[in-house]
Amino acid sequence: MGKPTSRRSKKLVFFDRDGVILKEVIRSDGTKGSIRFEKEFEYLEHVKETFKFCEDSDFLTVIASNQPDISRKIVSSDFVRKINETILEQLRMHIAVWCPHSELDHCLCRKPLTNMFEQIVNDFKNLDETYFIGDRLTDMEVAIKLKIKGIHLVPVLDELCNCGVEYHVKNLMELVEILSD
Repeated sequence: MGKPTSRRSKKLVFFDRDGVILKEVIRSDGTKGSIRFEKEFEYLEHVKETFKFCEDSDFLTVIASNQPDISRKIVSSDFVRKINETILEQLRMHIAVWCPHSELDHCLCRKPLTNMFEQIVNDFKNLDETYFIGDRLTDMEVAIKLKIKGIHLVPVLDELCNCGVEYHVKNLMELVEILSD
C-alpha cells in the first residue's frame, strides 16, 4: 500500500497515526481516541510541512497504528483502509500498517509488540537511521524493543516521561529539526 520506495532512501520513519498525524477525537467520557467518522478527519499542525520535508529529504515514511475499533465493531476495516489511503496519497507517504485488534485479542501485532514492524525493518535493514515517532508510551516501547530511535511527541512539556528514549518533541516542527541532523 502506498507509493514505491526510492532506492536512494537512507532513513525510515514510522509515524503513529492518531495523535501524531491526525488529531485525536475527545470522546464524551473525556478519553481520546481515533476518528470514527470522515468528518473527524483533521491533520495536526505542521503535518503537511513535516511530510514535505520527509519527501524532499527522501525518507521512507510508514504509518503504523493500533486500530482496536475494528475489533470492537465500531469502525470497519474498509474505513481504516480508506483513511490510511487518503493520508498516504495526500502526504505522499509510502506504507500503512495497522493492527485491527483490541487489547482483549492478545495478538502479536498490537503495539507495544513488534510484529507489525518487523517485516518492514527487515526489508529495509541497510538504512542509516530508523525512527519511530509516537505520542504514547507503547510507541516508545516499540522503538526500544526494535533498537530504533524513538521520538516521543509530548505537546505539553509537563507530561514528559522517563520512557527511555532520547528525543521528546512538543510538535512536528521540532521533529523536522531532529531529522535534519
